[in-house]
Amino acid sequence: MLPVGIFLTYSEIGFNYLPTSYSVLKNNFYKKEREIEVLVIGSSDSQLGISPRYFQNVKGFNLSNVSQTIYTSYKLVTSNLMGLKNLKLVVLSIDPCMLFLNDNANAEKWREKFYYHYWNILPEDKKNNFTWNYKIGIYDAKTIITYAMQGFPSIPIPLDSLGWERGYLSYTKDILNYKTGKEIADSHFKCADLCCSKNAKYIINLNNILKKQNIKFILIQMPKSKYYLKYVPEEINITNKKLLDYLTLKEGIPFYDFRNDSLFKDSDFRDVNHLNYIGAKKFSIMLSKIIDNTLK
Repeated sequence: MLPVGIFLTYSEIGFNYLPTSYSVLKNNFYKKEREIEVLVIGSSDSQLGISPRYFQNVKGFNLSNVSQTIYTSYKLVTSNLMGLKNLKLVVLSIDPCMLFLNDNANAEKWREKFYYHYWNILPEDKKNNFTWNYKIGIYDAKTIITYAMQGFPSIPIPLDSLGWERGYLSYTKDILNYKTGKEIADSHFKCADLCCSKNAKYIINLNNILKKQNIKFILIQMPKSKYYLKYVPEEINITNKKLLDYLTLKEGIPFYDFRNDSLFKDSDFRDVNHLNYIGAKKFSIMLSKIIDNTLK
């Protein structure tokens, strides 16, 4: 048992020095927390597509991350409200995939461990494990052994101080085409459950909590390429519209839909469903104007 104990201790120490997108976001967020006026939250499409550095008249921060669920975004906002002394607006990016995500079929469910470890956010089903308190408890055995054998090499995390990941240029027909669009769309929507209403409830609850704090709240859907949009199931589009009409008309939450915005060309996309840094700058400037109008 002694060699095993030594290896696990070595691995725990090694992972403590290994940055992740979760640790970098958390550290940068707490550095800016008291001055944040606009908080952006969502998954990878907003992480890559919204750069608060281009907001004209407010100080913003992007707390989005890869495959971040609406539940997790809701918890990140509500659990940090006390420290957000200057918060005026929350921008929640919601794509149809996340809106109808069935947690039980979520292929990215393993990310719950990281949110528990770094943010103390319990999984939606409240099923956590005490090992998640340790670095070696949030990685699988293969990852632990691989990193340990490599001496835990430091991997740069491509996030700026305001939470934005600069999407590289990859405007090639090998990536931006209908075949890839279908593959990505199919992989996203296989987990969709049109009967799933819990995500709408989180949005409504968040709106009510923010209202009590006199904080404004808007919903957006990010630009997507034509190669991706072509393969979004029609029933998803119909149900998405109905749900968003309800949130807008009945709950009074402003919604801005940029999914099929003609201003965004192939050269603005990193891949079929994410903007590159050129598209991100263009979109962030557009969003900045909406933010200014919302806060008037």
